[in-house]
Amino acid sequence: MKRLLCLILSAIVLMIAALSSSAFTLQSSRSYQSADDSGAYIIEFSGSHVDITRYTSNMISVGLDLSFTVSGVCAYHDKTVIFCDDMDNNQLIVYVYYPDSDVLDSFALYGVKLYGNIDYCCDDQAVYIENHQDNSVLKAYSYYGNQSARYCFDQAITAVCNGYHSGVYAVSDDTLYRLSGNGFTTVSGDEVEYPLFPAGSEILVSDYGRAYVLDGNRISRSFPVDGNYATASACVVGDRLYDLCGSVIYGYDISDGSKVSSYRLSFDASLLYADGGCMVAVGNGSYAAVSPGDFTELYVPDDPINSGGNNG
Repeated sequence: MKRLLCLILSAIVLMIAALSSSAFTLQSSRSYQSADDSGAYIIEFSGSHVDITRYTSNMISVGLDLSFTVSGVCAYHDKTVIFCDDMDNNQLIVYVYYPDSDVLDSFALYGVKLYGNIDYCCDDQAVYIENHQDNSVLKAYSYYGNQSARYCFDQAITAVCNGYHSGVYAVSDDTLYRLSGNGFTTVSGDEVEYPLFPAGSEILVSDYGRAYVLDGNRISRSFPVDGNYATASACVVGDRLYDLCGSVIYGYDISDGSKVSSYRLSFDASLLYADGGCMVAVGNGSYAAVSPGDFTELYVPDDPINSGGNNG
């Protein structure tokens, strides 16, 4: 009996590890979420149907019926990228939907597949897909369907993610790399826990509750943040990092990583993005704009001046 329980536990652990390898898409739930400086996306897909909701100053919601079964999706700024494996013709069909103009383009990548633990992401210039035949290779394809770059790492790729404003990052052997043009640069410093979510131009947050502050090609510091260990979502407004944890948003002083403020929403949210000097929380069909001035300042134990303050 003990041996059976151990085997079952091992299978569960392996399954969770497999689901955690992709940067944003949880294949088990067939859903995708992301946010950047242009807004937030919540995308659900089943079979050949895709429901896209984009939250910006004007919310856009659309459903698409495609010719192939959807294998995965990603989004960045004004683009939604939809991947469909065409197994009969040994190719990947890539649909690119532009919500602002309601235009749907497509192209095919012969010999490319998207299944299992293949990692992928997109930015303004290209889509990035791990090579299914060699998981230490990441390829970039332009939105015209041409291969534009090939990145070869010493170890297997374990995660990729786009930057908040621009750029793409890859994780290999727990080391973070910054992609640029046809090459990449090691981001020295701490090892990183993935999946990662961009929170600002130089800040990444892990699903496992840690923020990494980058200074060029170096992780200058990292600090723990609260999270629900599902899909991290955070943004930067002013000199603070705001991290979402269910119905509560916590504010952190970026300079030292201390938790300094909190705000409770009236609903559970899953995404947070910056909008000018405020932030927008999104979840369960609801969204709310929150100003840093709406937050309650927390009691800081080592600050004698605020020793009688509110502990939130």
